[in-house]
Amino acid sequence: MAVAAIPKLVCWATRQEWLDVRAWFFADDSAQHRACDRVKAWGARGKLPLGVESTFNLIHARLLDSSGKVDEHTLRMVYSMAFVRFVNGFSDAEQKGTHARSVQSISASLNIQERLVDLRHDATHGALPSLPLLRNSLSHALAWLKEYYWDRQVDELERQTELIRDKLRLYAALAGPSRGKRAALDDDAETDPEEVLKTIVANVAPNSVREVLLAEMLQAGVMVSAPVPDCAESSQEEWIELWTPLLRHFDAAWPQFSSAYLHTVLGLLKAAAAADSTSQTEWESEQGLAWLGFMFSAGLALPSVDAAVCVPLLHACLAEPDSATHCLVPLLLSKHPLSDTVHAQVDALMHAAQLSHDGVDALPDLSLEDIERNTDEFLRKRAVPHATGRWRPCMDPRWQTISIGGAPPRCVAEQHIPHVAEPTAPEIDAPMPESLDTDASAVRMEDSPASPLLPKPVLAIEVL
Repeated sequence: MAVAAIPKLVCWATRQEWLDVRAWFFADDSAQHRACDRVKAWGARGKLPLGVESTFNLIHARLLDSSGKVDEHTLRMVYSMAFVRFVNGFSDAEQKGTHARSVQSISASLNIQERLVDLRHDATHGALPSLPLLRNSLSHALAWLKEYYWDRQVDELERQTELIRDKLRLYAALAGPSRGKRAALDDDAETDPEEVLKTIVANVAPNSVREVLLAEMLQAGVMVSAPVPDCAESSQEEWIELWTPLLRHFDAAWPQFSSAYLHTVLGLLKAAAAADSTSQTEWESEQGLAWLGFMFSAGLALPSVDAAVCVPLLHACLAEPDSATHCLVPLLLSKHPLSDTVHAQVDALMHAAQLSHDGVDALPDLSLEDIERNTDEFLRKRAVPHATGRWRPCMDPRWQTISIGGAPPRCVAEQHIPHVAEPTAPEIDAPMPESLDTDASAVRMEDSPASPLLPKPVLAIEVL
């Protein structure tokens, strides 16, 4: 079994974030500004890799040059420092012998051009290089960084992904119904499915579980079978028997595995609900949802599928209710049932969201004239004095306006509940003052004679 390298703590959250910054660095000025901003955020989190830092320094110097806001001497200083840190950084990393080697010999072994080494020497020990020379050398340094750092990292990531894909297929061949057939396997391949799972765990970093491992697991041919109509029940049982040990092993290896799986299935459901989804995407989402139901059932009962995993996903479903989350919410509630009151509120919210989604196309199209006419009619009705009704606006200057739903300031400080005053009889002949803002409801507080034990502020509620 191959032994993987010790995982390192990195500053980016996901592999895709790193790939995005790589693409931005070698794009136009706008994208390079975006890449520099993201790398600054990475620097606030921890130590940057030498390749990322060197690329940032060189790109940042070029952006300062193109802005036209910096004088020539400052630009020469910025460029020179970027080249010095670039050459010295990679040279120092290769000082591994008992005797120190020269920067020039180490740079030659790293295929760093001699002109860049000479430029570093002049900037360190002699006069600053000229601005045209620095600008011309910039492209050579960036080309070296792209080839020997960024591209090689991408190749390594692709190699790891291919390794995980091959190991998943090897596990299926070893543990599946055709495990007696060994012709398709290599001579040096593992013969124990448990060893294959250990190899996968050793080669997948914890932050790559969702992006790499789950992405390969939920591809057709691995955990998602090909869309065959009228699938026999026996084949479904064999499918469950095949992948259940894998799910248990991964759930024990990574505490965040179940949570990542749940969010991945939610992403597949939302992709299938999109207008441009394909039949293959819909099939993958259906298979993922079936596995999700099995994970919640007593047949699997993963220890990590608990309230700490389900509740955040339930919040995510309720934040963006749609046809996809309608499938997932019942499973979450079946695993961790809520109280009857909260359960009823969740059902009402999902039902209202579905009605709102279905009724979007039925909304009437109002022209600007219709809106103006409705507004004029509304203002005309509001201008009529309150001839009937129990409530009238209070004009006492001692009252103060507070936000709807808020508590009067003194009530919060003294921690008591205000009493609601009985409304007085309306004044029939008194017209509504024009100075009153009738477009917003208000809740006002009037100071009443305070009792020696507990002050009782009086509330009046204006109903328009």
